[in-house]
Amino acid sequence: GDGSGRDRENLRKGIDLLKEAGYEPRGRQLVHKETGQPLAFESEVNQWPARLIPSHVTLDNFTGLIERLPVFQQSWNSFVFAGAVTLCSLALNTLAAYALARMDFRGRGVLLAVLIATMMVPFQALLLPIYQIASSLGWVNTFVGLVVPRAADVAGIFLLRQFMITLPRDLDSAARIDGAGEFRIFWSVILPNTKP
Repeated sequence: GDGSGRDRENLRKGIDLLKEAGYEPRGRQLVHKETGQPLAFESEVNQWPARLIPSHVTLDNFTGLIERLPVFQQSWNSFVFAGAVTLCSLALNTLAAYALARMDFRGRGVLLAVLIATMMVPFQALLLPIYQIASSLGWVNTFVGLVVPRAADVAGIFLLRQFMITLPRDLDSAARIDGAGEFRIFWSVILPNTKP
């Protein structure tokens, strides 16, 4: 029937994935082609009741991975990327949210509506245009090309704006009486009140 055909197809896909990972069947176990390490030892595969933690623990697979792949460089890249996106998002999202929540300017409502409407566009629809722009700027395979498209987030702007409008306007007025400008109000009054 249809169920057994689907099961055979899923099994074939699983075997293909294991082959791509470098494993091949030898007898009743899967062994890595290069290292000769089994995916699991046969005695433990057939054991009943099954064990969650194997009795023979080895770090050979991890050392083999570290020897073949630049794991530490990839981890550092992830750390730099996540840190840069976080810092840029905090800076840009809070400034935009402050402007939308506390400053009165013509078109503020329209701008907010447009920002909210962009949340309905799925990210997958933006991937190709983002790539084309990054490519035209020479940002392909660079940290800048990864960070800049994620530097501001509409959802973050909207959530921060929603919180900032709940803060009393008297805080702004008191700061203005003391001679504070917009950035000083943002930095010394509003931003400290948005901390968790």
